[in-house]
Amino acid sequence: MKKLILSIILLLVSGAGISQNLPQYNKAYFTGYSTFSHLPVRHQIKKAVPQITYKIENIQKGTSKYYIKLFDANGNMTSLKGYDAKDRLISEIKAEYANGKMQHYNTYIRNRLEKSMTYAWNADRKMTLMEERNRRNKVVNKNTWNYNTDNCLASSIDYKKGTEKIDLAWFYTYHSACNKSKSVLKNGKGEVLKTWTYAQKYASDSVKTKQKKNSTNKWEEVDQIYLIYVNQSFDEKGKVIKNITKVNKSDSSMVEYKRFNFKEELIFHATYLNSRKRPLKVLTFKNNKILNLNIYEYENDLLISHETSYRNKYKRTTKYKYNADDNLISLKVFNKNEQLISYTSITY
Repeated sequence: MKKLILSIILLLVSGAGISQNLPQYNKAYFTGYSTFSHLPVRHQIKKAVPQITYKIENIQKGTSKYYIKLFDANGNMTSLKGYDAKDRLISEIKAEYANGKMQHYNTYIRNRLEKSMTYAWNADRKMTLMEERNRRNKVVNKNTWNYNTDNCLASSIDYKKGTEKIDLAWFYTYHSACNKSKSVLKNGKGEVLKTWTYAQKYASDSVKTKQKKNSTNKWEEVDQIYLIYVNQSFDEKGKVIKNITKVNKSDSSMVEYKRFNFKEELIFHATYLNSRKRPLKVLTFKNNKILNLNIYEYENDLLISHETSYRNKYKRTTKYKYNADDNLISLKVFNKNEQLISYTSITY
């Protein structure tokens, strides 16, 4: 259960500390908001239901627990309760919504408040505030976003942990509506840390026009079926990072993607079932050796198997089953010796 709460906390960390590669935007906008679709099992609900019950059995340890998830009429999760094998409540999440957007949620462990999150949105459903408080109701993390009259992001602030003092602040200007011209990152003292400038984009730009403007991008026609897009980006030291994308010529759907480091070593390779959302095989490399390997199998566009391994040592295979509505009803996890180590059943 602690792992469950920890996963929530890790997903909602909003700090954007300064690193060697300064961020062009406040990442908290994307990492600090969750619909809890990954808890306790990540899956997509194809047909809306008012309640889902998950029973998770750890075969190796001989333990079990279960969760009950409740939804409102719009399919938003309003409650997630976790129980042990003796039906004792051990964790809980309560969420509130307005106009289909989450406004607030609390997490509890054994009936004790652990943290609370508050969100605010503008009339166009864009986030303007994200604030995290601990069990003592003290602000732990806070981020804000402001928009101009065209509803394009004008500025964003990441506050120092537990304070109202600015840690990082981003400011944006535009050539025209949301056609960005410049991004400026400042620290809490108002000192400029980095500035990014952008060429004006035109609605009439074609692939060929862009190709002339930026010689590091080019399309290559492989045959009558596929196109390959080669992109070479340069860091501040002039080192080249190459990305190669292969797509279907008919609809531009993803088929393959490769990424090379400045040494021209392959560091990422993935193949897809005509969509980035349906990977077939994903590999990451280090020093020309496979670091991670993920293999996916589908049936009628539904994932039925996922095999993952790390350095050819750790290996897990997960098998999925679905009901007539294409909602997930069970998943089994096997170790490298093909022994069942956990089983989850899902009822709607």
